[in-house]
Amino acid sequence: MDRCKPTRLRFGPFEADLEALELFDSGEQVHLQSKPFQFLATLIQHPGEVVTREQMSHVLWPDIYVQVNQGLNAAARKVRIALSDQVDRPKYFETLGSQGYRFIHDIDVLSWSSGDTNSTDTPIRIAVLPFQTEGSEQFYGSGLAAELTGLLGRVHPRLKTVAPGSTFKFRKGADDLKTIAEKLSAQYLVSGSFQLHRNRLSISTKLLAVEEGRLVWEWSTERNADAIFNALSEIAEQIVRALPEGILPQGVIPPLCKSTQFSNYLGFLTAQNAWYDRSYTRAAEALASFQKVASRDPGFAPAHAGIANAHVLLAKHELVPSRPAYQAAIKASAAALDLSPELPEALVPMAWARLSLEHDWVSATRIYERVLQSNPSYAFGYIGYGTLLLARGRVDDAVAAMEQAHQLDPLSPFASTSLSSAYYYARRYDDAIRQARYALELDEKWCCAHALVGVSCLAQRRYSDALTHFELATECSNNDPVMEAQLAHAYAHFGKISSAEPILSRLENREGHGPQPAFHIALIRLVLGDVNGAVRWLERACQDRVERTLFIGIDPRLDILRGTKHFEEMCKQVREPDPRRVAQDPIASRGGAA
Repeated sequence: MDRCKPTRLRFGPFEADLEALELFDSGEQVHLQSKPFQFLATLIQHPGEVVTREQMSHVLWPDIYVQVNQGLNAAARKVRIALSDQVDRPKYFETLGSQGYRFIHDIDVLSWSSGDTNSTDTPIRIAVLPFQTEGSEQFYGSGLAAELTGLLGRVHPRLKTVAPGSTFKFRKGADDLKTIAEKLSAQYLVSGSFQLHRNRLSISTKLLAVEEGRLVWEWSTERNADAIFNALSEIAEQIVRALPEGILPQGVIPPLCKSTQFSNYLGFLTAQNAWYDRSYTRAAEALASFQKVASRDPGFAPAHAGIANAHVLLAKHELVPSRPAYQAAIKASAAALDLSPELPEALVPMAWARLSLEHDWVSATRIYERVLQSNPSYAFGYIGYGTLLLARGRVDDAVAAMEQAHQLDPLSPFASTSLSSAYYYARRYDDAIRQARYALELDEKWCCAHALVGVSCLAQRRYSDALTHFELATECSNNDPVMEAQLAHAYAHFGKISSAEPILSRLENREGHGPQPAFHIALIRLVLGDVNGAVRWLERACQDRVERTLFIGIDPRLDILRGTKHFEEMCKQVREPDPRRVAQDPIASRGGAA
């Protein structure tokens, strides 16, 4: 079955439209004949990889056996002329003698195809509700729904699955199905029940066309509990077959490439529930639970992916030192990908950690491309890619990616605040406030949403409103140091120096009692007029790989530093890969198209 594929890619000032077969330099079209363009397209679709001369000849002259050396040399020469590149000092691609060619420049994916779906077709949205269970098994039913959502998300770009972060809201089944469908903007709902009796598992499932009020399909099964993975794959296959003819092309559901003992799987579902909460309070709980599952079965890839995601979440919230957390995330992701090379839940934390820790733009971009090819409905993939785009300063594209994530996960405070953050960096402060307030409607104690209202109000010089929300953020986070630092920053803006300085002193002297919010300490120092102190703390935040430093090139709060030597050097270091990173890309070595 066709998957989403990149259709427009950017490298340096160039953009290549792979569908129209057109190359642009700073917006101006560059004339390039068909064969040289195919040569270039092949390279940019496999950045960092060696494309052999034999492989390239098959692309340019398929099924024809000819002497192609002259043709390859001519195509390479014409591409170099179009890119103003040099053989002895290549900037975009290098010739590796008789071995082949390799593209060496950073690449950004600007857009993807919709597979073989007609562009005029409306996406089909389907939501898998938590399976109804008894008593303490409630979280297991949510976890099974999340697994089924992941399977359906990999079927076809036209089939959009609502993320578990939103469907989990309906664990208790209090709302009627039509109301649920309206809240999730879903045309189809999957509901069911899950019961465990000793070692026997009973699952009943229904597919409903909500607008028509019609039961499309229902199915029940009873089997040994250890057969849960086969049961989920069968359910996904039958759901796709039950959809009206013509909605989707014929195809096969990707299998669940994982298994473990059922008792261990229940532990995984419990850990997964804590991670989907995405809150300050449950991140450490999720990590410990995933680690327990992995220790019981080291061959269960999703447990290692869960460990990686938990480390990334802890670093993102600055609950632990960022550098070792990202290192641990890379290690855990690698373990998961060794077992299941295309697992989106392992690819996303790998990309996030590689970007944050190593500033490895090429690998991170390639990984997100793979994720969104394999599962175009994976909301966390869009959030991660949106984060990368923000860091590159492409705020409009970042907003579009975050909006896509929010559409897929409409009732998630995390997805909503991710979009609010993108609006903030795009300097669309009213939109940022509106989106953060929407997150607060979903969870009034979501401290990140209060903080985003606060920073946006600060940008609009609405100091009183900003203070109110920073105070609420501090309270809701149980006096988290980052939230306290943002409150002190607001106090300093408001002229309440006597309130800001004690917090600043406490934060600067808390070394040994957890991570110091170096980035926010720098902001406080900056408002207090201590530019040198602000730069020192900002340099420390960059060295510590605090995620917020990825955005220093676009952060409105740092505008006063723009143009100064030290600050511009920091921005340059963020934009460039860490020279200490390994040259061999472990992602590429595990297979999969880049």
